[in-house]
Amino acid sequence: MKERKRGKLRRWVTFSLEPKNFWAAGALLLGALLLCLVTSYLFIEDPPQGRVPLFMGRVWKVFLLVLLSELFMFLRIRLSSRTRRAFSYVFLFIAPFLAFLTVDLINETNFPKWFQLATLRPRKVLGNYLCYLFLFLLLYGLFRSVFFACLTGEAAFFLFGAANYFTVAFRGSPILPWDFTAVGTAADVIRGYELRMTFRMLFLLLLLVTFLCLVFSVCGARPLPAGRRWRWGERGVSVLSSGLLLFLLLPCNLLSHMTITVYPWRQASGMRVSGVMGGFFANCNYLIVDKPEAYSPQRVEELEKESQALPGAEMLGYPSEAPDIIVIMNESLADFTRIGDLTYSEDPLPVLHRLEASGEVIWGNAYASIYGGGTCNSEYEFLTGNTTAFLPVGARPYQQYVTSLQPSLARVLSQRGYETVAVHPGERNAWQRDRAYPNLGFERFIDGASFEVEQEYVRGFTTDRTNYDQVIYEYEHRDREKSLFLFNVTIANHGGYATPNYESTIKLTNAAGRYPTAEQYLSLLKDSDRDFGELIDYFSGEPRPVVILMFGDHWPRLEDRFYTEILGENVENLSLESTQRMYEVPFVIWANYPLKGQQTQAMGLNYLSNYLSRAAGLELTGYQRFLERLRESVPVINALGFQGQDGVWYQTGEKSPYTKELLEYEVLQYNNIFDDRKRREAFFLGVDALEMTGGIDHAQGSSQAGQ
Repeated sequence: MKERKRGKLRRWVTFSLEPKNFWAAGALLLGALLLCLVTSYLFIEDPPQGRVPLFMGRVWKVFLLVLLSELFMFLRIRLSSRTRRAFSYVFLFIAPFLAFLTVDLINETNFPKWFQLATLRPRKVLGNYLCYLFLFLLLYGLFRSVFFACLTGEAAFFLFGAANYFTVAFRGSPILPWDFTAVGTAADVIRGYELRMTFRMLFLLLLLVTFLCLVFSVCGARPLPAGRRWRWGERGVSVLSSGLLLFLLLPCNLLSHMTITVYPWRQASGMRVSGVMGGFFANCNYLIVDKPEAYSPQRVEELEKESQALPGAEMLGYPSEAPDIIVIMNESLADFTRIGDLTYSEDPLPVLHRLEASGEVIWGNAYASIYGGGTCNSEYEFLTGNTTAFLPVGARPYQQYVTSLQPSLARVLSQRGYETVAVHPGERNAWQRDRAYPNLGFERFIDGASFEVEQEYVRGFTTDRTNYDQVIYEYEHRDREKSLFLFNVTIANHGGYATPNYESTIKLTNAAGRYPTAEQYLSLLKDSDRDFGELIDYFSGEPRPVVILMFGDHWPRLEDRFYTEILGENVENLSLESTQRMYEVPFVIWANYPLKGQQTQAMGLNYLSNYLSRAAGLELTGYQRFLERLRESVPVINALGFQGQDGVWYQTGEKSPYTKELLEYEVLQYNNIFDDRKRREAFFLGVDALEMTGGIDHAQGSSQAGQ
């Protein structure tokens, strides 16, 4: 009897020693060895704990997975076509769960808790599983090979999971649907950060490889033989099932019934609670911008007339003639000296603080809509007066909406006779600025490759001193018949802040050595502040009236523990009000003519261009007048929420005493962005609008990154 069983087993299970199997096994072993060599830091104890300075548990786990994979390369399981087909369907439905496990364990979500009796979440597990199953069914319909469907799907999800892990580490939020419009920019941005694989990533990658070797051993790589009708039936059922799942997940919003929701102002925490792919698909429901309630061209016209009838805002500066206007959006500019109890070896922003103390500038706090990255959104809100609060969570307007001529501060000034120039020392196509800037009214765009001045670098990024030298060059070579509007985005303070050969000059005296990335950032900030002071010194001696606005685009991505200390709360559990502190950026308006100096405690970036226009002595457009009135009721609005004049913070979309005013704002913004044919051009531009053609200079891009 035993011999008969052994005979059957040998017929079903054999070892194939063909040369191609040895080649495949050798390639797999070589790949595993190279991977372990590259990630050798994961196995070495630092400091050593024993005679062998290795994490032996990790070594054994990797060894066993590689050994098992090698075994499957030679193992051949002979089954009938019907049995193989049954196994292929089983593997097809196991693969999405394995991808789910991989992605969520890499990103350290609450995945393990969802399977514990006390915290069991079957609906959440099913919702996430369906997000993965959608792609595997689609792939099986395309390949009709379970091996290639699993190989492609597992590879795609592993790469997505790893990319999401690094994205959260760099900017504090996960990958969102709109990020795929800025893949090129992201590739440039990560140049400033260190990518290090975790052991969990390595282990899960090898686990996936072992699973794929098993699938290959049982089912092979080729599609199973079948008649034409069966083949097309399999393809059709798979593709239709995939389409049905997509329909249920998105238009039907099935995930909302499975306790998977979006946390607009705390996306990273939402990802951990809802799952990576569950959160990603839930965000996809915000891809479409719905027309606001009660929107109509007639309502827009009514609001236009009401706004035009408003009295003009008080001027904050009285230049003798139309001044040259320079705007500097300073990369990752934040003032931590205003927050918390940490002490510094020296002031990281002495120039900024000296200007504020003089009483001769306009300064205060503005609130951005982004944290740690997404610079283009701060540009957009400042230049247009629009807010991303009414756009999908995580939207990137430069890529998604600025695809044709749109009103902006640059277009307003261009039609008033200004020469409009944008300067950024990074890649020309970063955030698709090369396409967005001409549509916003900039006549020329100077990128890093087009600089006329000698460039110096710090950590591989152009210094602010070089950047401001180019600003001065553009000023000195401007069209003398026109006033100049120059919009400049700096890059010197770009993350990350762990450059090994950069010596930090500013220390946290009551937290010595605890936050090295914060100390490196603060040291960079001091250099940036010094360079800004030199720019102010230059324009102080100019006879022509010049007004300069400088503001930050977002907070830098530093240690969570550092932010926990300065905020006094764990960053993982912040309330909306406390979270808003991480979106606070300083601004200052200086001029070489008298300004009505004042401090503004808080306002949204969408209002900042109004302040600049008033400091430049410019008449406000109808849209700007509307925003000035709105600011009195709602002084702060950003993508996370808004603060009313009562001092209370509300989440975006939440009912409040200001719902009517915000709905009016949303109606006007919708007309501004999306209703091209019926847009009230004169209202947004301040004059009878003539179509602009924008003659931007298409110089070649630079080799530098730009956030």
